[in-house]
Amino acid sequence: LDRNRFRRIAEHAAAWREASLARDFVAALRDADLDRGMVIDDMTVEQWLDWAEAAVARHDPLSNPSNVLKSVAAVRSWTYPN
Repeated sequence: LDRNRFRRIAEHAAAWREASLARDFVAALRDADLDRGMVIDDMTVEQWLDWAEAAVARHDPLSNPSNVLKSVAAVRSWTYPN
């Protein structure tokens, strides 16, 4: 059980690392010389940047840290076979 719970923590850590990288990338895009009013696939660049920030927040487990702990607590010995 302990090993499986650690595995779940490691999964959350990987998602957090990925979200951190994506957040830095979106910040770099915001700093880039972009025409914020340019339309790409029916959305402006500004709308795409806002969408990207929201997507990162949805992916980041630390956006709702209590869910991380609930997820770890929900792990059972059979959650991960082997």
